[in-house]
Amino acid sequence: MRDISPESDIIMTGYTALSKTAYLADAYRNKLEDYLPENIIKRACMHSAGCFMSYDEIAAIPDRNLYNKIYTIGYGGIYKALWDVAEDINCGIRVYLKDISIKQETVEICNILDINPYMLDGTGSYLFVAEHGSSLLRSLEAAGVHAAVIGYTTADNDRVVINNDEVKYLSFRVTDELERYESDNR
Repeated sequence: MRDISPESDIIMTGYTALSKTAYLADAYRNKLEDYLPENIIKRACMHSAGCFMSYDEIAAIPDRNLYNKIYTIGYGGIYKALWDVAEDINCGIRVYLKDISIKQETVEICNILDINPYMLDGTGSYLFVAEHGSSLLRSLEAAGVHAAVIGYTTADNDRVVINNDEVKYLSFRVTDELERYESDNR
């Protein structure tokens, strides 16, 4: 494994919280029907079938030298996964919120339920750290995998998500948004 240098690209595959969007659409259908058209709820329910990048797809990346490390996005969502990346490789990160892939259905459902989709289980998506992200991005896309460069590593220890002019510092989280929501709504 090569060392990771500052300003290595962070690449995300898939979409934020897609499988949990499907779960929320199904589990809270009655509540969502008051706000959303049925076709949006149905489309969200179908996401669970195609939201996972398989290990076969990862193996289809022809050159493993295109990336330094790979991380799963799981419990706690992409924000927790980004924290874990920074902890693991002892660096800072700069990520641009607008570059994180998210489906419109996820945005709408999470807004209605007051859930932060970036802290919702992201199982099926991955983060890659690569010195030359554009090469990895082309390789992933050639393998049929949706991917985007969402940010880069830094030499400092700041874990920053930038949304237009707003800078948010990530903090360590132990829980997932789904747990918080279901606990608050019992």
